[in-house]
Amino acid sequence: MKALWWTLHGHVPEMVLGGLVVGTALLVALLPLVVAAAAIAGTLVVLLTLIRPHYALYLLALAIPFGSLHEVAVGPVSIGGAEAVGLLIAGAWVLRVLALREPVRWRGPLTWALVLFLYVGLVSTLGALSLAHSAKELLRWAELLVVFLAAGNLLRGRRIAIATGFVLLGAALEGLLGLYQFFRQVGPEGFVLLGRFMRAYGTFRQPNPYAGYLGLVFPVALALLLSAPQAWRAAANRRGWRIAAWVGVGIAAALTLGGIVASWSRGAWIGLAASTATVILLRGKRWAAGLLIALAVGTLAVVGGTATHLLPPAIGERFADVGAYFRPFDVRTVEVTDANWAIVERMAHWQAGWAMFSDRPWLGVGFGNYEAVYPAYAIGAWRDPLGHAHNYYINVAAEAGLLGLATYVAVMVAALAQTMRSAGRTSGLSRAVCIGAVGLLVHLGVHNLVDNLYVHGMNMLVGMTLGMAWAAGAPTGDAASSPRPPEAHPA
Repeated sequence: MKALWWTLHGHVPEMVLGGLVVGTALLVALLPLVVAAAAIAGTLVVLLTLIRPHYALYLLALAIPFGSLHEVAVGPVSIGGAEAVGLLIAGAWVLRVLALREPVRWRGPLTWALVLFLYVGLVSTLGALSLAHSAKELLRWAELLVVFLAAGNLLRGRRIAIATGFVLLGAALEGLLGLYQFFRQVGPEGFVLLGRFMRAYGTFRQPNPYAGYLGLVFPVALALLLSAPQAWRAAANRRGWRIAAWVGVGIAAALTLGGIVASWSRGAWIGLAASTATVILLRGKRWAAGLLIALAVGTLAVVGGTATHLLPPAIGERFADVGAYFRPFDVRTVEVTDANWAIVERMAHWQAGWAMFSDRPWLGVGFGNYEAVYPAYAIGAWRDPLGHAHNYYINVAAEAGLLGLATYVAVMVAALAQTMRSAGRTSGLSRAVCIGAVGLLVHLGVHNLVDNLYVHGMNMLVGMTLGMAWAAGAPTGDAASSPRPPEAHPA
C-alpha cells in the first residue's frame, strides 16, 4: 500500500488533469448541450483569468453592455455578466498578488476619496430602512474601486491599447444595434417619439442609460481619433494593421455617435456637447481654434436654419422645453400632458429627494435607500420610485446627506485632478486615453444632472477607464508600473 501511495504521489498533476477530463466528459454527456457549453466556457474563462487576470478586464469591457441580457436576482441585487466578471477580476487579482507577492499600487487621491465616500455611505446606513438596498449601493461603489485598482495595476503599455479596443468594440456593437432599432422601428410603443421616431435603447432596455453608456465611451473614441494624425506621423513603420486599427476607431466613433443621436436622450446630447468640447480643448491650441470656428459656424447654422425653417423641426421640439427642467415648480399644481410628462415626473422625484434631504440633512435616509423610503415622500400621482431621483447630486444628498454629497464631490475632483495629471505626463496613445477619461468625467458630471449613470455596470466602466488613465500616467520607476513580465513568473 505504501509503495502504491508513493507511486501515485508522484503523478498528482496527471491525476488532476485526468479528473478534469473525465469530469468534463461527464458534464457534456449528462447536461443539456447549452448548459454544458456554458459551463465549459465559464470554466475556461475562470482558468484563463487565474493565469492572466488582465484578460478578464478585456472581457469586462464587453460584459458591461451585454451582461444584462441574462441576470439572476439575489434579493434587491441583479447579478449579470458584468457583476460576475467584476467578482472574477477581484478574486483572480488578489490570488495573484498573494501568490506572486507582486507590488500593489493603490495610493492616490482618487483611492482615498473613494474609500472616504464608501465609509460615509456605510455610516449613513445606521438610519437606513432597508439594509439590503444599502448593501446593493455599497457593493456598486466597491466594484468601481476594485476595478479601478485592478486596471491601474494590471494594465499598462499594449494592454491599455487592447483594453481600449474592447471598450470601443462594445460601444460600436451597441451603436449598431441602436441604429437598427431606430431605422427598423424595433421596440416598444412607449419609445416612439413625436409619433414617428423609435428611440434606440440597445440592450439596456431604456434609451437614457443606453445613451449614457455610449456618452461615456464616445470621448475616448474622439480623443483617439484626434491623436491619429500625430500618431501617424510618428509611426516609423506604417503597417497595414495600423491603418486597420485607426479605421476601426473611426467606425466605432461614428457608430457610438449615431447611437447617441438615435436615442433622443437630451441629457446625453448635452453631456455629449460638453465632453466633446472638453476633449477638443485638451488636444491643444489648434484644435481649440478649430472648435471656436466650428461653434461659430454651428451657431449661424442653427440660427439661420431656425429662421428659414431648414433645421429639422423635431430637433427644435426636443429642446424646446429643456429650460423647464431648471425652473422649479410645484408638481401638484401642474396639469400633466404628453408634452410635459417627462419634466413633471423628473421634478416630482427631485422634490421627493429634496424632502428626504431636508428631513435628514447630515447623513440622509441611508445609502441606496431612495427607492425604499420613496413611498413616504411620493408627491401626487407619482408613486413609482424608479430606483433613483433622476439627478445623482440630489440622490446622493437624499441618501447620504451633506457628508455624502461633499465626499462625492471630492471623488469627482480627485478623479479629474488625477486624470489631468496623468495626461500631462504622457504622450501619444496614452495621453489620448487620459484625455478621453477626462471627457468621460465631464459627460458623467453633466448627464448626472438629469439622471443616474451608476447603473447597468457603468460604475465599472468608469472605474476601468480611470484605472487605465492612472496606469498610463504612472511615473517611471513606479513599482507596480514595471513589474516582472508575466512570462518570468512561475506558472
